Formats: sequence, structure tokens, C-alpha cells
Amino acid sequence: MVAIDQTVAFVGGIDLAFGRWDDSQYRLSDLGLTEESNHVKTSQKGNGVTEGPKSDNPTKQDPAHLDGNTKLWLGKDYSNFIYKDWTNLDKPFEDNIDRTKIPRIPWRDLSAAVHGCVAKGLLDLIISCTEGTTVKNGIGKAVVDRILRAHREQKKFRVFVVIPLLPGFEGDISSGGGNAIQAILHYTYSTMCRGQNSILSKLSEVEDRWTEYISFCGLRKHSQLCESLVTELIYVHSKTLIADDRCYLIGSANINDRSMLGDRDSELAVFVEDEERVPSVMGGQEYEAGPLTLALRKECFSVLVGASSDPSINIDDPISDDFFFLVWNETAKMNTTIYDKVFRCLPCNSVHSMLHLKDYSCQERLCNTDPEQAVEELKGIRGLLVHFPLKFLCEENLQPPKNTKEGLAPSELWT
Repeated sequence: MVAIDQTVAFVGGIDLAFGRWDDSQYRLSDLGLTEESNHVKTSQKGNGVTEGPKSDNPTKQDPAHLDGNTKLWLGKDYSNFIYKDWTNLDKPFEDNIDRTKIPRIPWRDLSAAVHGCVAKGLLDLIISCTEGTTVKNGIGKAVVDRILRAHREQKKFRVFVVIPLLPGFEGDISSGGGNAIQAILHYTYSTMCRGQNSILSKLSEVEDRWTEYISFCGLRKHSQLCESLVTELIYVHSKTLIADDRCYLIGSANINDRSMLGDRDSELAVFVEDEERVPSVMGGQEYEAGPLTLALRKECFSVLVGASSDPSINIDDPISDDFFFLVWNETAKMNTTIYDKVFRCLPCNSVHSMLHLKDYSCQERLCNTDPEQAVEELKGIRGLLVHFPLKFLCEENLQPPKNTKEGLAPSELWT
């Protein structure tokens, strides 16, 4: 949080760190090009970065001569922390990675600005709050209970989960990613779909119909970098919950024990509940929505499913079958299929073991073998949404070995 003169406060999950600023274009490159292209053509193994043949119409700009205000991300602000973590932090204006070869990881955050007595109240809270009531992390149970209730009552209910495709640690995912990445993946999958305490295991009563109630997705982008085609995940860092088009929560807390137990990390959030109402639609019925919440939800959905560039995509009714199945899930499915076909991206739902991962990573990519066909395939990409690969390395134990520094660390470090 940043509070100014006790009159305005900015609250959200964004860190004061390199690589955090971004806009809705989520650029993968920063060489001073005037236009972001969707034609892809290079590769670095790991993180789904792909290398292919040169373009027939190479750019005339020389990256070596692009400096100062010609770049949006100076020095280490141009970052791909999964490819390489930051080093030499005392030299912030020196590049940490080769921006002519490695795409940056775009960053998605949401924040809120509050004014007047609310801003002063947030500041007073930080100064005076030394004790609190007992807090428990009941979010997963609440999601399960609400889905089971909807299932038993035969009513529509949807949960849209959007998270990073990979943890924010350095590691080559084509060889497994390393102990830190695997440890985070272990606990992520344990929450969502693996083990008896996961959300999907607790939804066993629903069986395969869980897909009617909850969706797990990530975000991905493709572009052109120095005459080559590249793709990279978008790191979802926003800690935001939007409910019923009437209220939303924006803050610093993750959905994990570290943020939610109340005795570990200090977190702050603003809860906004609309008092006014505007006509809307929910589940095919007339519905009174909150204007601020409705606008926020539609702005987010518009970017993710591509409605911002295709007005024919209707995002008015978020829980209707048409939107949930034919827009949201179909967009994620289509984009995932195309990216896997063109780039053989990782993580991937079809890779279940380390042995399969090694074989998968060695196979040729369409962008290398048939670049013209790759470009045609990529024209089908809509928005940023892709499915989160729930079966990635599902046959492996992703907990770090006990004889490693990651394995010696307590589970609280990762959760």
C-alpha cells in the first residue's frame, strides 16, 4: 500500500521490484518496435520459448542503438525470472537477460485507489492493529461447499480460477524446472486436484461434472522478437476476487496459508461492495449488478477471452452455459491446442512423467518445421486464456528430495 497525505491510498498486490509494471498489451519484447506482432519465430528451450526461421521482412531497427526513452523496460526491468533470476542488483540499468533473444514475462496485476476517510482508515489500521481474532484458511473448503450446494440444488454456479502457469522461480521447465519450481507445483496441485484433500477430490460427489462449476486457467501470449516467433506465459500476480457482479476484493494476500492464517505474512486488502445497482443479466435472468464491480469483471473478461478485439463475443452473463462453455472454456481449449501444436509449450497436460518430458522437449516444433503453417495456426488465437495443465507430471512426486536445501526447508516455506 502507498498512502499519500492520509487522503488517497493505492492498494494491491504489486511489488516494488523489477518487471512489475505492465499494461493490457502484455508485450513480450521491448526493442523500440512500433507495433507488437502476433507472428512467432525463435526458440529457447524452457518456458515454451520457441525459435524458428527468420522473417522474410526483417525489421530495419538495430536493437544495439535502442536505448533511453525508446524502451519501456530499462535494464533489469526487462525480466524473465523463470529463465534467469536477477543478479547484480546494484546495477539496475544493466540488462539481466539478452532482450534480443529472450522474451520478457508479462505481469498482470490489479490495484485499487481509495480516497478520503477510507484512505485514512487504511493508514490507521496499519498503525494501530497489533492483535486480531483467530484467522483460518477456509477458502478451499468454502469453494467446495458452495459447489456441492449448487450441485445438490441443481443450480448454476461458476468459479473462475486464473493463476500463473509456472511459479516465479528460475528453472528450465524442459528438464523439470528444479526443486523450487517442483515444490510450488506440488502444493499447487495438492490444492487443486491431487491428493485426498484437494478441491477436486472433495468434489467426488460431483464426479466428472466438476467442469460445470469450476475452471482452472492461466494466461499466455505470443509475439515476434527480432524476426523470430516467441511465446511466454503471463504471470498472474493480481490478488483479486470478484463475486456476483456486486462486490470485489483487491489486496496483497495470496490464497495460501502464508497469507490467510493470520499469524505469518501481514496482508492488506480493500473490500468494495456496490451500493448502487444497474440492469444486467445473470443465468439468463434479469439481474441488478453493481456498476463498479460489473465494469471491473467485464474489463477483466474482455481482455482474457479477446472480447476487447472482437465485439461479437458476449461477456454480459458470466454464468450462462453459452459464456462458460462456448466462450470461456472453448477459448481456453482452442488457445491451448494451438500453442501446444505450434510451440510444444510447457507445462503441458499430455506430459505425465519426467521420461515423457524429456522426449516431449526433444521433438521438433511446428514453428521450426513449417513456419508458414505455424503463422496460420496462430491466427486462431483469441485473447490470453489457456487451460491450466492439471495432469502435468502427475505420475511424479514433485516434493523436493530430503537431501536438498529445498527438501530440508519446512513445508511452511512453500505454503
